[in-house]
Amino acid sequence: MAQRRKPDYVRLTLRNPSPYGREGIVVRQWQPVAKALGVRARGARVARELNPADARSDMVPLAAQVDRLDPRDRFHDQLVFRLDAKIPSGEEHYKKVSGGVRVTSAAKNDPPGGATVEQFYTGVKFRNQHLEVWLNTSADKHKKDDLFYGGAVTSVILYNQEFTRHVFNLEALDAITARGGGFLRVHPEARAMQVDRIHLVRPPWDERGSFDVYPYKRPWRTVSVSVGPVRAVATIMSAPFKYRCKDAGGAEAVFRCNVYRAVSLYDNADWIGDEIWVKARNMSTGKSQRLWFSARYFMMVHFTDLAMTFRYPDHPGWFCVNQPGDPWLGYAFATDAMAGAIWNPPLDYRDPYTEHRAYSWDLGATRTAHSFHKFRCKTDPLEMGHEAGWLWYDLAFKRIRATLAGEK
Repeated sequence: MAQRRKPDYVRLTLRNPSPYGREGIVVRQWQPVAKALGVRARGARVARELNPADARSDMVPLAAQVDRLDPRDRFHDQLVFRLDAKIPSGEEHYKKVSGGVRVTSAAKNDPPGGATVEQFYTGVKFRNQHLEVWLNTSADKHKKDDLFYGGAVTSVILYNQEFTRHVFNLEALDAITARGGGFLRVHPEARAMQVDRIHLVRPPWDERGSFDVYPYKRPWRTVSVSVGPVRAVATIMSAPFKYRCKDAGGAEAVFRCNVYRAVSLYDNADWIGDEIWVKARNMSTGKSQRLWFSARYFMMVHFTDLAMTFRYPDHPGWFCVNQPGDPWLGYAFATDAMAGAIWNPPLDYRDPYTEHRAYSWDLGATRTAHSFHKFRCKTDPLEMGHEAGWLWYDLAFKRIRATLAGEK
């Protein structure tokens, strides 16, 4: 029997949902592409077709990489590439073709671009041309008995920000420190991007109702780090917890669960990507699955008392927080999982000295949440509102898609 020949490349169709030309980041699942190529490669080469109608079209190489977010589950492998030029406009339902790229396999990713990641015992440090971000995996930070920092970003340094006629690397989580021009100590409890609660809903026939777990109280573990010319990404995993629920027949199943977060910093980008999912392994059968969940974010930013929050009441996709007055810090959040009400302070927050600086918000039910965070200096509510809206539209709500033949 003749062995099937592997194709030289796989073509992906680009679909732009916007009524104008777009370029930028494209992210898609790698596993179906690797299967079409007949490979198990850890890297890829991507080239843009100059004339999609011509099979012999000239090609333009693009920055691309393959990231393994979960070493134990190839389902989460991702192909990421950056379009170097605008592709034609399309329509909002992704029915119009806007171009094409060709993908070939590679043994490994190309060398990193401007984004890097370093793994440490207590966390992960990201750097690119604009940001330096510390993601804390340890449950403690400054004292051994302060067990509330697990999975939090405890430092965001904005590079080369002009302030008081000098150039400083500015701490974006602490306006009071920043106002001192880098000479004051950052508030020790300042942190952001922390998933402090995961909410699971049992089926209606299970009388125990919903279930909450608080992963910030225990250490997380870095399970994967990947770099390439497009981005640097690290996946962290929460401490395990047990989840019990009954099936329709009344039999109880016990699952060993972990929360996963893939945090990414892109080359020359001033925003941070954040992908969350919950994996559950049935302790009787050994089978794994992704659960539906809703996550709650927590942030304690040492802004001044005049900080303000802006969002459209009927728009759950994004919001922003601004601290008026020097150094005019701002934070923008966007998600594809619908952000609920913003609580300032959170309903269960118990520190009267910092409650006005504490924020929390819930995401809607999802199996994978894609969220994006941006920190800014020398900004205002109007600018941060625009930034948050574009983050949401470009990266969450209407992403450029790259589809295989037969995919929607």
